[in-house]
Amino acid sequence: MTSEREFPVEQARQRLIELYRQLHLRSVLTECNNGLVATCLALNDADEEVSSGAGKGEHCSIGAMAECLEHLFMSTSVPTLVSSQAIRDAAQAHNDGLLDALADEGQVPALQLRAIGGWETLWVPAILLSPSDANLAAIECTPAAFLVRYASNSGTALGCSENEALLHALNEVIERHALSIYYMALCGLAPAPALHRPAESWLVETFGHDGRLLRQAMRMEIVLKQSDFGTWFCIAMPAKPTGTPLTPVGSGCSVSPSIALYRAVTEQIQSETLHGPDEVQEDAQTAALLEQSPRLAKLRHPRWPHELPTLHPVSHQLGVTAQMTSVLKALRQHGKTAFFHTLQTHSKLATVVQVFIPGLERFHLIRSGVPVVPQHVLHARTGH
Repeated sequence: MTSEREFPVEQARQRLIELYRQLHLRSVLTECNNGLVATCLALNDADEEVSSGAGKGEHCSIGAMAECLEHLFMSTSVPTLVSSQAIRDAAQAHNDGLLDALADEGQVPALQLRAIGGWETLWVPAILLSPSDANLAAIECTPAAFLVRYASNSGTALGCSENEALLHALNEVIERHALSIYYMALCGLAPAPALHRPAESWLVETFGHDGRLLRQAMRMEIVLKQSDFGTWFCIAMPAKPTGTPLTPVGSGCSVSPSIALYRAVTEQIQSETLHGPDEVQEDAQTAALLEQSPRLAKLRHPRWPHELPTLHPVSHQLGVTAQMTSVLKALRQHGKTAFFHTLQTHSKLATVVQVFIPGLERFHLIRSGVPVVPQHVLHARTGH
């Protein structure tokens, strides 16, 4: 399987351990589901919890430690008040309905991002990059308060190198977009993409090294497609109804179809494993929202209603830099630019970045009980 890491697993683990030490934090790891899911709590010197995260798959503890730090660093950025008109002017050049929908007057707390591999800059409302309490409070009583519905930490990633972090952040942003397109198509709000089911031979090739994962993957309903941006996207869910208000799903995205599949399956397992009383209550509220519309009700159990052809895609061996170059090239071919800013850099240990790609969908948030709309609806409202 193609790797998205530039360093061996144990070296990455040691770097994270050292980073926690330098930050005067203690990581408390808990593994469950036979070591396929892990949670991490970060405690300060006073044994107070300052952040948490989760990880999945074979090296789930590393993922949990990394996500815990991603969540911690997200709240460290200090926004600048920028006129909404300036944000709109830049957004129109990148065809972003969210930013273009800002009111003509007023100021918005924003962060300045730079194009990956270029010098173009873009001001992005901070709430779209981090739904922290401070960002929520700064915008909730302003004309830009509608952006709160689209708040997401998607596109935040930690890597042992900058390119590693950027690749993971790019994949996460594109994954959320592809998931949104899948949901929109299911609701009749977008054309149906070219979808496939994984061939059994591909499942064996991807999970044959781990009988537990292979057996669980065989029991799932999995859909895959190749995205417009040089990546593969997978969504995984139980093949049979679970009796819950919302079917727990997992998704994944990568230049490597096998990594996209692995991520989707292990995220689905993580979603079920960590599903507690709070999540059950949230699911019931979301289900009630979705049931208000016959179209949206299909998202409670987002299984594709038609039979799909099977596919055994071929993975090509590409390094981290080559994968990132491929994705950026595909984005440019579709008129998209990826922007980023660095949250934290710790020499010889790790880098944390945030990536934002104007014009991509955030409709997936509706399955979290948030009343969001597709980009084309926002464009219609603004007349662009």
